[in-house]
Amino acid sequence: STYRRPNPSRYLASFAPFFLEYQETEYIQELIQHQMNSFFERYILTYDTVLEVPIHFVGSIAWHFKPFVEKALQKHNLKIGTFLLDPMEGLIKFHN
Repeated sequence: STYRRPNPSRYLASFAPFFLEYQETEYIQELIQHQMNSFFERYILTYDTVLEVPIHFVGSIAWHFKPFVEKALQKHNLKIGTFLLDPMEGLIKFHN
């Protein structure tokens, strides 16, 4: 299983360059969108107040796949929050 390997998130993220390179192909678009929708259904929609608050994202995966994330948010009637590539952006803004 993927999650029995060391650093499973790093391993899964290693596929991102391939998906970014081929994101204009219909098959890859459908695959990415399906997985984004599955992620929201499995993990995000389980929270009771999820429809009441905007959902924010930090990191390169959300940043580079933002159109797919936004489409999944819209499909599930979720509020779109901010997208930050680097967590330092938010920390600097917060402390200024």
